[in-house]
Amino acid sequence: SSLNYTARTSLSYISEKIHQNDTGGDVAIGVYDGCDALILEQEYNQAAYRTYIYVYENELKELFAKKEAEFPASTGKTILSVEDFSMDMVKDGVFRFSCTDSDGQTASTVVGVHSSH
Repeated sequence: SSLNYTARTSLSYISEKIHQNDTGGDVAIGVYDGCDALILEQEYNQAAYRTYIYVYENELKELFAKKEAEFPASTGKTILSVEDFSMDMVKDGVFRFSCTDSDGQTASTVVGVHSSH
């Protein structure tokens, strides 16, 4: 049941965040403070912001900040504890995410982005 909670919850969370931000093709995988990160870019009040979702010390974290702001990865809000979490772009606009729980069981999902620049 921990796989159902940890892996599926984290994968559902990622999928939902992508769908919420799937407006201008501003979904990418990159690096934030040395961590692989899902980067979602939005504009609010004529300023660019980014949401970073990444793993830091076995915790899936989220950080929302102005595009040019720099904070240590440790300051992100913890979403869930995970043993491992990986992300990669399968092809343009299609991302694969995998989560491994503390029992070593892995679940994965593929998410497509509908918008583009």
